[in-house]
Amino acid sequence: MFKWIILGILIVVLAGGTAAYVALSAAPHSPGGACPAVFADTPYDSNAIVYFDIASLRESDLGKRANSLKQNMGLRDASYTDFVSKTNLDPDRDISHALITSNFQDLSTSVVLEGTFDRAKIEDYVSTLGQKKHYETGDIFTFRAPAPFSTLGLMFVDSKRVALSAGPGAETQLLVIADAVKNPTPGLRDDMCELAERVSGAPVFGVGNIPEKAQQQIALLAARSTEPAAKTLVHITGWDFAGWSEGDALRFSAEAQFDSRYDAFQALLSFKDGARRAHDEFAKTPAAPKGRNPMDDLSTQLASQLVNNFAFSLDGRYVRVGTWLKKTDVAKLIAQTPNMLPH
Repeated sequence: MFKWIILGILIVVLAGGTAAYVALSAAPHSPGGACPAVFADTPYDSNAIVYFDIASLRESDLGKRANSLKQNMGLRDASYTDFVSKTNLDPDRDISHALITSNFQDLSTSVVLEGTFDRAKIEDYVSTLGQKKHYETGDIFTFRAPAPFSTLGLMFVDSKRVALSAGPGAETQLLVIADAVKNPTPGLRDDMCELAERVSGAPVFGVGNIPEKAQQQIALLAARSTEPAAKTLVHITGWDFAGWSEGDALRFSAEAQFDSRYDAFQALLSFKDGARRAHDEFAKTPAAPKGRNPMDDLSTQLASQLVNNFAFSLDGRYVRVGTWLKKTDVAKLIAQTPNMLPH
């Protein structure tokens, strides 16, 4: 009986110690929410999905500063003006959301843009760049793309969404997206939605799983490495990341999803040890000489913030790492960008 009492006390102490350990260095959870409806339109074999709430980013303080910077630096040159004139599409004005999906098995990438489009003018414009193919689900325009993609395809999914796909299977990816829109299959993306619900309140977030090829490479890496952190990688089943603002903080977080709570706890210990060693190495970096480019000083300051603000959390089967920057310092960096360019 006595040994079971001792064992019970040890379990309580360990649990309490773990809770305190996590609480003292916790990375805040990113804003969660519902799984975006557009996830149902993604190709069923996507390994990674990244979402941008461009309208929200555009209206943010940093977004307005960046937009003003583009105007002041003359980045909207004659070719940009010509594109807007021919398509009646101004990306800085008309695109509200963007969704990027990738399949690491066949290296295909697709983008779905949501916004206000002049379909007739855009189709007239892209028809001069390549060829048009008609399918039951709609018309696909294909044209040569710069490296590393050989082909780029474009298709209007509906009046408010246009899909683009790159790679050898560009047309196939577009047809898959069009079919998903016209014939949605509930529950097909539940694995991604489970991850997305943890981060979908952020204006920028991404989720993904680990493809079979990557699992094999990770297993080889873990077998050859002596680093404890590498050993835990074989148990990762999914991941997510997010970026959002909170007061004067520009926050970033990333999570790894593990097979079990035990694997997640072991990974937390390994990751934290690795981060501590990396921090110690960063601290050994010689101080930069005074009087150099102020832009370099500010960049170093931001890098130091990222390192010093690192924090970890354990959340069931998830290990979260987070950090943050001062938005006022990022605004200074944006303001000083023109000083970096040759005059």
